[in-house]
Amino acid sequence: IRRNSATGKYYFIENSSDRKIEDWIPLRTEARSAAIFNPMTGASGLAAMKRNDGQTDVYLELNPGETVIVSTSSQNFTGDAYAYYQNAGEPNPVSGSWTVSFVQGGPQLPASVTVDSLASWTDFAGDEYKAFSGTAVYTTTIDKVPVADVIKLDLGSVAENASVYLNGDYIGTVIDSPYQLYIPAEKFKGQDELVVRVANSMANRIAYMDKKGMDWKIFYNVNMSARKKENVKNGIFDASNWEPKPSGLLGPVMLIPVVVKR
Repeated sequence: IRRNSATGKYYFIENSSDRKIEDWIPLRTEARSAAIFNPMTGASGLAAMKRNDGQTDVYLELNPGETVIVSTSSQNFTGDAYAYYQNAGEPNPVSGSWTVSFVQGGPQLPASVTVDSLASWTDFAGDEYKAFSGTAVYTTTIDKVPVADVIKLDLGSVAENASVYLNGDYIGTVIDSPYQLYIPAEKFKGQDELVVRVANSMANRIAYMDKKGMDWKIFYNVNMSARKKENVKNGIFDASNWEPKPSGLLGPVMLIPVVVKR
């Protein structure tokens, strides 16, 4: 998507393919400078760019499904360069046990669980886990960190979003794939506490309420019409036949050494 600005153009760019893009992208505009803004991570900086027959090419690295905003200008931007990362070693799995504590949500807060491997909390023993929608806190200790200036924390699969804390410091929040954050190596002190707060969708609790016949639909029927015929009961939306949706930190969680390309 392209829009005009006072000094140039704005581009909203999405990698809609199933492969990572690491390439020069032609913007079909003439510019003296360009800046990249990542709306998911908050990262920003001056883009690597080159002119090609009067047009502007910008270098982008985008995982499948990832998006950025690129701003071009006929004037010179000032600021730090945008960080382009490159893997510098093999992924290191975060092994060991995880304590999973349920801190907010309903219909009730299930008991805490300690697990040796990550999976959907709907697979835990007990119907209260299958019905739960809300926030769970995953806590583990990192014993070994790869040697690098920057460590990429890859959470693997998450249902649905996660906020990450390392030794009590907030690192960032990821709400969609790729569930990755870049952490300066100096934040790791040894025997590091990693905390991941994960919130799932409301689907499982909605299914629970419909199965129990609870009156939660406070809108007129026109606001609760079903898109799929299998979700209709008595003429309105009903989720009582839904199976539990995967929820929580699914992993695998990896620490990957990276270097800045420039």
